[in-house]
Amino acid sequence: MKSIIILILSVKFCFCEDPQKPTKNAPADDIQINADSMDYDTSQKHAQAKGNVTLSYKLKDLPIKLKADALQAQFDEHGKLLHAFAEGNVEIDYDKTILHATKCEHDFNKNKAICTGEEVKLIQRNDGQNNEMLGKEATLDFPAQVFKMHSTGQEQISCVVYPKQKEKNHKNP
Repeated sequence: MKSIIILILSVKFCFCEDPQKPTKNAPADDIQINADSMDYDTSQKHAQAKGNVTLSYKLKDLPIKLKADALQAQFDEHGKLLHAFAEGNVEIDYDKTILHATKCEHDFNKNKAICTGEEVKLIQRNDGQNNEMLGKEATLDFPAQVFKMHSTGQEQISCVVYPKQKEKNHKNP
């Protein structure tokens, strides 16, 4: 029972939350996809990118960069990116958070992503310290800046938290 309580407390500190949640989902700006090769089907409004794929954009002036081995993207009739599915060595870098996963589905209408894998790792950079959370699935809500880790079945979430060190105030005698 003691380990469960510690796990719950640890998970609470691993979330990156902004108390000011927006009322609307802000649109992503200047979306760019780069890859070793890319095919685009104009009739289906669907793109497939392979090899060193990078999807970059900004949300509220903060850059988001997704890297993967492969990416499938669906666009609307105006060319707006609606949905992306990344697979293989997925890495998402946003503000002070990095996520590593095997697969990731990104809904651009909601600016939310669900990432899965055998070992999904969510790392929060904090003044030279990295807080880490491991699980099987992570949900990233970019506009609200809330990132959650989930487990499956009997699996548990593991979390390593490095609290900030208090600075000692030394006075010279």
